[in-house]
Amino acid sequence: AFLMGVSYNIARVEGKVTRKNAIVIGCSFSLSLGIIKEWRDYFHPKGVASFKDIVADVLGIGLGVLCFTDRLKF
Repeated sequence: AFLMGVSYNIARVEGKVTRKNAIVIGCSFSLSLGIIKEWRDYFHPKGVASFKDIVADVLGIGLGVLCFTDRLKF
């Protein structure tokens, strides 16, 4: 959720992109980092790649979208 929020805000505020494009950028960035981490774990001798970690990454991205993109009003 944190990476999604940070990358969304950087794209939205600093990059001045539309809300929809900032969400795509945030989701893509966060998911690609999660996939790279699992790929690294798969090839690292002491690392263990896990499908559960990818699922947790996707859920975290969804939470980040809800919390950081005005989808959830407090």
